[in-house]
Amino acid sequence: MPEAAPFEFIARRADGTRARGRLRAASREAALACVRERALVPVAVRALRRRRVIAPLRLLAPAVAQRELVGTLRSFAVLMRAGVPVLRTLDVLGEEQGGEALKAAFARMQASLVRGEPLSRAAERAGLFSPVQLAMMRAGEAGGMLDETLERVARMAEREHGIRKRIASALAYPAILAAAALLSIILLIGTLTPALARLFAELSAPLPPSTIALLAVGRLLRSPLFLGAAGAAALCAGIGLRALSRSAHAAASAERLALRLPLIGSLRRAIVVSRVARTLGALLRGGLPALEAIELSAQCSGSPVAAQALRELRRSLREGEGLAQRLVAGTLFPALFVNMVRAGEESGSLDTLLESLAEFYDVEAEAALHVLTTLIEPTLIALLGGVIAAIALAVFVPLYALIGSLR
Repeated sequence: MPEAAPFEFIARRADGTRARGRLRAASREAALACVRERALVPVAVRALRRRRVIAPLRLLAPAVAQRELVGTLRSFAVLMRAGVPVLRTLDVLGEEQGGEALKAAFARMQASLVRGEPLSRAAERAGLFSPVQLAMMRAGEAGGMLDETLERVARMAEREHGIRKRIASALAYPAILAAAALLSIILLIGTLTPALARLFAELSAPLPPSTIALLAVGRLLRSPLFLGAAGAAALCAGIGLRALSRSAHAAASAERLALRLPLIGSLRRAIVVSRVARTLGALLRGGLPALEAIELSAQCSGSPVAAQALRELRRSLREGEGLAQRLVAGTLFPALFVNMVRAGEESGSLDTLLESLAEFYDVEAEAALHVLTTLIEPTLIALLGGVIAAIALAVFVPLYALIGSLR
């Protein structure tokens, strides 16, 4: 069977309006047939030249931004709820989206649907959606509730994107402040110490240890050898941290340490518990079996500790234990979360309670983030003031001593 190639088409709808789009087909004749299957009259169909990308440069290929994906999911859900056919929905989404990556993904989905594959399989081929979103689509197809499921997927994606955006905006100012402070200190030491070294050498004045240390730091910052060694050390540290992050044991140990830290631990715990509760609740509401829902929640938790706890929970459920019974043994989930899960199991409304818990821990995460950022700013300012005061003392103490000796 020949490999499918990309085609671009222009066609007319039954009402006379023009439609444009892209699809993948084995030949031009197959592409024309695909256009006609969409109840369109083809006007022009042309093959697109394939651009071969060198493997290392694939990292530079345009990616789909999270904001674009959230908007796409919302539009997809609205069109499906309105009863628009899937192929027509993809046409509309392809026309309104400006990104090449999204258009290519929609073309892959259309080609899969034309071949008779279900929407969940076509969405998987598009490479846009997470395992949880794909699982919810499969469950929605099986239960005949695809439009409702897509709305839940869109709401969940919007909430996750909103949380990430709030965290990024809250930490942006402290990060800029820290970078500006560090750069200012480096420039101050690097430009001030040469003049001080010449002055003290001419006067042959005895220097205190703080001034000697300041001059030594200035020489280091101007040394090409030191700068090269520092760059190499930073590169090696980055490679080492990346390798450790790929190790499940090392990543879990680092996260357990972070969970014990004040403020940072409570923020991290609230974010992880909120994500787990939202994902698990959405999957259970979508009709997925508990074991599959827990495994998918573990994959998408973004937390090695949570993933390990959820997989242990999955093994325990296979052995007949209750959900809350096993969660008690964990160190990540708070007592409130465990008690609410137990109540949800007993009442048969676990999915609803999990979604409520996700909203509760969203608020907890925002409160912890507010406290953290409130404390970071004065701490950075105090540290910056301390460093500048130390530099000032290292400069002025020998000068005052020299002036006193001249008297």
